[in-house]
Amino acid sequence: MITDLITIDDLSTALNIAKKSSAPGIDGVSYAVLKILNDTSRIVLLNLLNTLLINPQIGLDIRKSIIVTIYKDDDPLLLNNC
Repeated sequence: MITDLITIDDLSTALNIAKKSSAPGIDGVSYAVLKILNDTSRIVLLNLLNTLLINPQIGLDIRKSIIVTIYKDDDPLLLNNC
């Protein structure tokens, strides 16, 4: 059970340290977009995130992710190429 909700300071810190160039998640929303949210929009996002924490049934889709392997060398079968 979650005992601590996300605070506006937590959210702001996370957005400030996130790289704008990070790939978006399955929702397609990039950090570049999230970083420019005004205070009102950040509070809406904060309330949404805390609702997902409190009601885990709502957030089942948020646990999905897409992983794309990018190979550094020619042979994708070598594990150290990822």
